[in-house]
Amino acid sequence: MDCRNFKEMLDSFLSGELLVETNHSVLRHVELCDACRAELAARRRLRVSLRGACRQETMGADGHARLRERLRAEARRGGMVGVKKTSVFARLFSMRLRLATGAAIVALVIGGAYILSRVSQRSIYAAELSSTLISQAAGDHDHCAPQFADQEQPEGMDEAAAKYDPAYADLDKIAEVGAHGMRLHAAHICSFGGRNFAHLVYTRGDQLISLMVTERDARAMRQGLAPQDDGLRAGLQQALRDRYTVSAYQTAKRVVLVVSALPGTENRPLAERVAAPICERLRRLEAYSSERQAQQRFLRSLMASLGHWSDPMND
Repeated sequence: MDCRNFKEMLDSFLSGELLVETNHSVLRHVELCDACRAELAARRRLRVSLRGACRQETMGADGHARLRERLRAEARRGGMVGVKKTSVFARLFSMRLRLATGAAIVALVIGGAYILSRVSQRSIYAAELSSTLISQAAGDHDHCAPQFADQEQPEGMDEAAAKYDPAYADLDKIAEVGAHGMRLHAAHICSFGGRNFAHLVYTRGDQLISLMVTERDARAMRQGLAPQDDGLRAGLQQALRDRYTVSAYQTAKRVVLVVSALPGTENRPLAERVAAPICERLRRLEAYSSERQAQQRFLRSLMASLGHWSDPMND
């Protein structure tokens, strides 16, 4: 969870509308982020103040009595000759009409904002990663990365990885710019818990850091269904698993993860530096691939249409 997701979910969190696991994600983010912790406290104070103001701003018994007496007096005056009738009633009606109109506009604005908020939250929930994927990434880091920690000669992403998925070619070179201060020890395809990862193993000092790319399939998503979007709205999601922090970005077809034993405040900037550029490249490749597929479908449809019209001539 990043700060943008947190702010979008904050009102629902305070209203007790979120799922238990999402509540835990919110609370973990608050522990790590001073700005969002302050925002949560401010939003709580505002809600308390609004409730208090609504309870206090009521008309007392004396006020009700004076209003009734004034209305009776105006009603009596309305029957007198030469006096313009319903002067106060007309003003009251006009005022009520204005208030009602204003209230309706406010209600529409609030209702529209609420609907947009719920739609946005549904989109975010749809892109929420599954706990299974988080566990698989942490497990692969714990099992695989230590095997390469002492490897002196760094290995680039090999041909087998590119054959498995052409998008995995040159991942180490793309991450290289953001990986300053980190040393690459290995780049390969590995598997853990029935999931395949393109795995880049780094060290920073004595800390092992894994950069992983895997398929964004139904098993990777909390709702068991891969969303039909480019993954950009999901932002950076962060979770804790055992002693590891897992930070993840998404594209339309893949998830890019950074796993380490560093605290979330240190793992997050690593993901922003290393994983975000890879996501940008993958989105470009995926958009190009989708465009090519659309062109091929169009050509097949066109050829089928031409073949249909040429049949009578061939006959």
